[in-house]
Amino acid sequence: MGYGPDPAWVVERVADLVANGALAVQGNHDAAAVADKQTLGALAQAALVWTRQQIAPAHREFLKALPLDLNEDDRLYVHASGSSPEDWIYLLSARDAFQSFRATAQRLTFCGHTHIPALFNESATSLP
Repeated sequence: MGYGPDPAWVVERVADLVANGALAVQGNHDAAAVADKQTLGALAQAALVWTRQQIAPAHREFLKALPLDLNEDDRLYVHASGSSPEDWIYLLSARDAFQSFRATAQRLTFCGHTHIPALFNESATSLP
């Protein structure tokens, strides 16, 4: 949420997918779209003002209700770091990933707030 030509359609599509069993977590732009105040950059702020004009109250309620993280079996799904999902921390290094790993008992963590595709693993020989 936050960048794109049709945010209402995106929320409706995700809501349909969730209604049919898909998992979704709240991202920083989702949270900003429904928050009273936010700390985004100028470009993101401009997009946010426009986005808020495009989405209806039902869209806002759906976004508000999305969890910050989801645990399913041996997996954690989170937009930001598992160690502090509400702080929207980017996972850009092995140290960042290690802190996220240590915050959960799950074996796998899926994180979308990296902006750079990466794969981190922890083993007895890879501790920072």
